[in-house]
Amino acid sequence: MRRFIFFIAIFTVSLQAFAQSKTEQKLIQAPLVRFFDAMSAQQPDGLTAEVTPDFSLLENGKVWNTDSLTIAIVRYKGLDLKRVNHFDFIKTEQMGNVAWLSYYNTADITFKGKQINIRWLESAVLIKEKQLWKIKFLHSTELKPTAPEKT
Repeated sequence: MRRFIFFIAIFTVSLQAFAQSKTEQKLIQAPLVRFFDAMSAQQPDGLTAEVTPDFSLLENGKVWNTDSLTIAIVRYKGLDLKRVNHFDFIKTEQMGNVAWLSYYNTADITFKGKQINIRWLESAVLIKEKQLWKIKFLHSTELKPTAPEKT
């Protein structure tokens, strides 16, 4: 009987740790989702709210910061552009106040009636500041479109 109670206690503690881990993973992933939502909505303030002051993004040979991203997204304000983001998180890890993630980011874009689908493989480093996760660094590699399967 003692073994059974011990097993149940260990199982319960493990389950709680797993649930807390999943909850923290969602908290770490949330700023990325909000960051890209702000980019899609062309809202520079929303984008800035999710990053550290020294934020940088490396994408396809270019170095971006908050200012250069803001300039880029404001150019599309008022145009017939809609972007919907989808994330497939591969790995989310945390050590203290630092977290790193890897994920696929897919954007379904409609621009002037044309549909475009772009995929990236991305990684991010986040820092926990004043109990909030902030994006410090992003690295993005655009993936080539896959050819449709032949039937």
